Amino acid sequence: MGVALHMLNWDSGRLAVYPQDMDRLAAWMRLDMVALDLTTMVQELIKVRLWDDFAPSSPPLPELPDSNEVRVWDPAYAWQVGDLAIFPVSCEEMNSSPRQALMYPRVGEILSLRGNSAVVSIDGLRENRIYGLVPVRVSESQLETWRQTVEQAVARLGTCAEVSCRVAEALWVHGATLVRRMVSALRQDPRFMSLEGMWFLRQLAELPSPEELAAVNRALLFSEDPLSIDELEARCLREPHVRTTPRRFGLALALQERQDLYANVGTDGRPRWVLIEPPQGQYRARMAAYDPDTFQVLCEPGEALSSDAVHRLWDLGLLRRVIGPGDYARRDVSAS
Repeated sequence: MGVALHMLNWDSGRLAVYPQDMDRLAAWMRLDMVALDLTTMVQELIKVRLWDDFAPSSPPLPELPDSNEVRVWDPAYAWQVGDLAIFPVSCEEMNSSPRQALMYPRVGEILSLRGNSAVVSIDGLRENRIYGLVPVRVSESQLETWRQTVEQAVARLGTCAEVSCRVAEALWVHGATLVRRMVSALRQDPRFMSLEGMWFLRQLAELPSPEELAAVNRALLFSEDPLSIDELEARCLREPHVRTTPRRFGLALALQERQDLYANVGTDGRPRWVLIEPPQGQYRARMAAYDPDTFQVLCEPGEALSSDAVHRLWDLGLLRRVIGPGDYARRDVSAS
């Protein structure tokens, strides 16, 4: 291993992502069966690039032309939902040894905007955080004071000789570029899939059983709101208290692969699921219903529903009410 290289001396080659970087991340996921967040993956890249003998064996991966910009968090910026930013997080928040009053960089995603605040999910933190957005009336001098405070906190990393501090300092200086290019590389590599801010190998995902998919169908059929993977996992998987990474990603993959039945009304990385049409299966009416357009009786109580009746009730928004979330639904609605 060579001599540690000061991060300000990095050339363009150190700011690129290479095939061997992706192979190394894939091997890590496969060996430990873990999903990784963007902060962890970029930190791994930086560790390799800290030394002057860094010598990639292949050309860098091209960056997608539609790659979104990544910035250090600034309350005056016009943020949008889904934007990625780099946020300062204290040692205490990361459960690290508070040897110094250091602020470590972590990647976060803007989940929603509410008035003059942004709800953010930050890598490594269990709870979402709320950051204030600066109104137009705040002066530039006040903004500059805030920015200098962050810069001073970052500068303290330069007084720490540990590798973790060197990695953190490099992430502050070059993180915006490295995170953007890492996301681009992950999007282009079919081995990887994302879920709720984490990335995992598609081939390691454990698909749910037919019985579990039938439970997913029932949960979505009788839910008035879109459901997240967390909600579906808790309601539908066997032994829901045993939540493993392969099972979690396998459930997401199973829904992604059935675009004829399931629709994601959230984002690619943070999906929220609904049914596009009623799942195949036997349905039984708990109450009578008629077609308001033709006045045709569609079903009587206790009657098995024909396929045409099921789809017409679905189109009318009446299927959930007619069959009800009781014994009939639990017994008869199956996986497609």
